[in-house]
Amino acid sequence: MESAFSLLPFYMMHRVTALVAFCCFALLVACSGNDPIVVEMVAVDSFAFQPDTLTLPANTSVEISLGNTGSLQHNWVLLTADHDILRASRDDALNGAASPDLAGGESATFQITTPADPGDYLYVCTIPGHAVAGMVGNLTISPP
Repeated sequence: MESAFSLLPFYMMHRVTALVAFCCFALLVACSGNDPIVVEMVAVDSFAFQPDTLTLPANTSVEISLGNTGSLQHNWVLLTADHDILRASRDDALNGAASPDLAGGESATFQITTPADPGDYLYVCTIPGHAVAGMVGNLTISPP
């Protein structure tokens, strides 16, 4: 017959396993809320967004942090893929998805809800001349 002390490692292992499983479950529950996806973006004076491509799920809350590291004014506006980017303005933003105009060195954090329809969309800087100079990014919306 085994002593109680020889079974102690067996019981401790099960307690540790149960504790780890509980912690993993708690972490999943905490992360499964309706917290928005956070996207960090940079606008630069070489007329580009970094990153210049994004893939996000449909109909999802997204928090975008846009930093303007250049000296020129920039903004971020979401458009349909067939929109004329040369005539685009902040008023054309899909579902109001647009940043304020940012002077050099400024940053802003703003919330958008991604389009409900999967497909390709554009984000552009609508400051005159910037989109035509290449300040355009591609957003792919995937099914939820």
